[in-house]
Amino acid sequence: RPDEFRSPETVSLRQILVPTMNEARDVRRRLLKDPRSFPALAQTLSRAPEASAGGLMGSFTRGQLPPELDKAAFALAPGQISDPVQTAFGFHVLRLDSKQPSREPSLEESREEIRSRLRRQKVDHRVQQFVAGLMARAKVNHEAAQSSSHR
Repeated sequence: RPDEFRSPETVSLRQILVPTMNEARDVRRRLLKDPRSFPALAQTLSRAPEASAGGLMGSFTRGQLPPELDKAAFALAPGQISDPVQTAFGFHVLRLDSKQPSREPSLEESREEIRSRLRRQKVDHRVQQFVAGLMARAKVNHEAAQSSSHR
């Protein structure tokens, strides 16, 4: 089952979070003129926790972000600036720093994980056999148990 080892598509993002749509539009306009100003603008304008890190949010797979941000982020191309995105937190302007496509690792890359899973399966099977053997030998004689309880 090769897809068990598939790594998901990943995006690395920056964001600037502001309280109003007008501010978000202004931020986006400024970024379109000078995309390299993103870290500086994030530090001075953003209300997001990662503002001091130039807006760098980190890497995410689908479903890790709020749905509105997830949809916007995965639609961007590297270096592209999003339209303002509204969430319960305010208005976000995103920049996609990089995108890693979903990929299936080579057999060599998966070899150790496959070995580990096979060892676990073998141990699980042995434990099940051992428990089944114990249960088979531990049959309770209900008549003997009842007669000894009446003494």
